[in-house]
Amino acid sequence: MKENYLINNGARVCDFFIKTFPPINKSDESSTSYISIIENQETTIVLSGLYRRIDDYAKKRLGKEIEDI
Repeated sequence: MKENYLINNGARVCDFFIKTFPPINKSDESSTSYISIIENQETTIVLSGLYRRIDDYAKKRLGKEIEDI
């Protein structure tokens, strides 16, 4: 089965996706990534800040999270 991923940059984009495509599991609401249903397919949504503006720690966390997914 094909896996779908969306990586969001910026607070406005992240807020839009959280409201439009909420997490399947309510316990994921405070996570930096979650699974939602988009066009009848499970999709992993990764939330991040604007890449040019996040610090090195947050960049490393984002990279590790994407690798783990």
